[in-house]
Amino acid sequence: MVSFKKLYLDWYDLSSKTLDTEVANPTELRNIKGLALAGMGGSGIVCDVIYSMLYSNSRKPLAVIKGFNLPKWVSRGWLVLTISYSGNTLETLSVAKEAVDREAYLASVTSGGKLLELSKKKSIPYILVEGGRAPRASFPSLLLGGIKILHDLGVLTEGLKSARNSIDVLRDVERAEKISSGLSDFIEGKIPVFVTDNTHYPLALRGKDELNENSKYLAMTQVYPENAHNDIVGWEGWFGPLTAIFVGIKTWVLDYVSSYLTLKGVPIKWFDLSGMEPYLKRVLWWSLVIGLTSLRLAWRRGLNPEKTESIRMYKDSLKKYLSLKH
Repeated sequence: MVSFKKLYLDWYDLSSKTLDTEVANPTELRNIKGLALAGMGGSGIVCDVIYSMLYSNSRKPLAVIKGFNLPKWVSRGWLVLTISYSGNTLETLSVAKEAVDREAYLASVTSGGKLLELSKKKSIPYILVEGGRAPRASFPSLLLGGIKILHDLGVLTEGLKSARNSIDVLRDVERAEKISSGLSDFIEGKIPVFVTDNTHYPLALRGKDELNENSKYLAMTQVYPENAHNDIVGWEGWFGPLTAIFVGIKTWVLDYVSSYLTLKGVPIKWFDLSGMEPYLKRVLWWSLVIGLTSLRLAWRRGLNPEKTESIRMYKDSLKKYLSLKH
């Protein structure tokens, strides 16, 4: 289990290595019609982060695909970036093949598998990240690999500079360990609800996913202002061992929600990222802290954070279903 923790503590070196990795089959795509980002699980959250990075400034349509199929309107002229750590994620492979069939531009980030085979066969731009890790413990390499390939393709012009300015935050593992200790104390024995705004939605999702996979915890996300029109009512009669963790930057809407939950007697904790720029730095720092927190919670329960038996069962069942279908 200690060796699994090392896969989080080496994130700075992993990030540096990824940013120095050359993109295979490079080309330049300056006039794409839109960008579709495809991935599942630990690879899929990379799509959410890149979407959030581009959302406010992109003049092109953006889409995140977490399933088997592309929307009908993604066709020739679109760029489809497929991200699969193993390279064998069936949903993402299906999207990649659809992109090829529709003659869309395709690029990939992977450590191997069938996605790498397809990329080589079709001379598709790809970046090869370090293998032999769990996808969630490879988050920085997948994210930075995605940013680097989009930069080299001419799609994300400022992304690489932002990335190089952000990874230094991953050096401070001692501080991350200290914060994770306090955060795990706050969460232990409760069902955490990660509360944030639209911009920081990937951080809340990352928090939930890390506790799901490493700690074997049920966890939830609430994203405001949307959840001010539905989920917030659930707190009126809340019961059970719930706690709210606010992550992001203090805005009017999040200040309002935190005050409201405090009034309702909900235990809350703020993980304030104000003053931490650029956005990517906030993502990396929070991901490191919540990753270490999730490991602590698993070990306190005597569980192995590395094993994800339920996901393996799902994938085995999916393979059987698809073999019968065809």
